[in-house]
Amino acid sequence: MRYFKYGFIVVFSCLALSCSLIKTAYNNAPALAIWWLDDYFNFTPAQNLVLKPALKNLHDWHRQSQLPIYLSLLQELQQSFAKEQISATEACEKIDAIRLSIYTLQAESIPIIIEMAPLLSDKQLKNFQQQLVKRTEKWKEE
Repeated sequence: MRYFKYGFIVVFSCLALSCSLIKTAYNNAPALAIWWLDDYFNFTPAQNLVLKPALKNLHDWHRQSQLPIYLSLLQELQQSFAKEQISATEACEKIDAIRLSIYTLQAESIPIIIEMAPLLSDKQLKNFQQQLVKRTEKWKEE
């Protein structure tokens, strides 16, 4: 458990050093998400007109409702790591809290998927499938 604690401290130290990078990426998350998704789907301008505001709204929701939760969780983690030893139960609780945040974000993203899915052409869906196969093969090679 001690190595886990030190490993976690090292990871968070690295993140703290790259805080400005994280802040820049987070503040531009909607544009980065569109760029990343466009690689899979090749969106039309009309589709971008639907997707951009939806992702901006998701980002605004995340900033308002989820960042305070992350702050609280990080403060709890800081208190936990200040102890000599962390119990397995406590570590599992923190991991479950992180998972819940991920699930919450996924659930909040579902309306965007539902809104965009009917707008996708067969060609775009085929491109998506090809990109997934291509990336899977690359992942297997690595």
